[in-house]
Amino acid sequence: MVMQVQLHKVIDEANQSLDAGLGKTYQPTTPTLQDGQVLDTFPNALDPKNYTVDGPVKLTYGDIKSPQGLNAWISSNSISVGGRMINHPQFDFCAVMQTIHNKAKWHLSRATDDNQKSMFNLYVQQVEKIAPSIAGPDGKACSLSGVTSPSAGEGAGKSDINQVMGALPLRPTDIDFNRITDFFNLYKPLLGDRGASAISAMDKVTESMNTAKGLTESGNMDNFPLSANIQQIGTWLGGNKGQTEALGLIAQLKYIVSGTAAVISHLKNGQGQQLNQSAIDAQVGNQANDQGFAGNNLNHLQVWENQARSQNAAYNAGPPKQDDPKTRGL
Repeated sequence: MVMQVQLHKVIDEANQSLDAGLGKTYQPTTPTLQDGQVLDTFPNALDPKNYTVDGPVKLTYGDIKSPQGLNAWISSNSISVGGRMINHPQFDFCAVMQTIHNKAKWHLSRATDDNQKSMFNLYVQQVEKIAPSIAGPDGKACSLSGVTSPSAGEGAGKSDINQVMGALPLRPTDIDFNRITDFFNLYKPLLGDRGASAISAMDKVTESMNTAKGLTESGNMDNFPLSANIQQIGTWLGGNKGQTEALGLIAQLKYIVSGTAAVISHLKNGQGQQLNQSAIDAQVGNQANDQGFAGNNLNHLQVWENQARSQNAAYNAGPPKQDDPKTRGL
């Protein structure tokens, strides 16, 4: 019951954050963009019909200032379209432009303040400015069509919900960042105008996952088996591999689990009867007697934290005192 109460408290707090209308990541202070200004992120494989998906590839204003800049961005980031890379004779530069344009206009349609509107408007304008200078496989200049934002507040279709439900990411055995990312990428496009706070929550979880990766030896560890003990956790860590680093990693994992549980609860509250209730309950539990996979994960993480703190206390106490005959009996 203790972990169940803890889980519901964590989810309640995270849901309050979801309702807070937190702003987006990109908020320029002036309407003038610098070359290094990050406008967006994309996966390496682009799809004009699936343009809302984020990824590891950053797009800066400098990347779209000229056709040459865009060409360098495509080459250096191994961008592909339809499985074809830039060195393929049928590589579709126009599909790249359409994907970027679609996402830029989508961001503009969702902008909530003047800074966002200014930045995304400049983003759209710059893409439209260079498009006629870029040709597709047929040798014709790229012509950018309009884009309709994803469904705004109407709820997703049954098939889309089934895809999201099939990607529910929490498991009792491990914490896997790839599953969480896949779930977020499927859920994001369905949110519409009501989803700004949920998207912000996902962005924060993603940021926390990146921080957690950075604490590991490889710098990109993305699966954390819950069967590990504190000694095994020490082998995962980079840097000093100390108790402080272990506690830092555990704190990030706690945030990731609780934030992901909150997003799953947001899905549950927003889609109602379209959902498989038992599948949701398996993830985040219910109010009866089940804590779900999220509670299970938090329970394991609390054990790790207790172990780390215990080792930290022993470490700070120093080595045991030796029996000194000179002071015996004093």
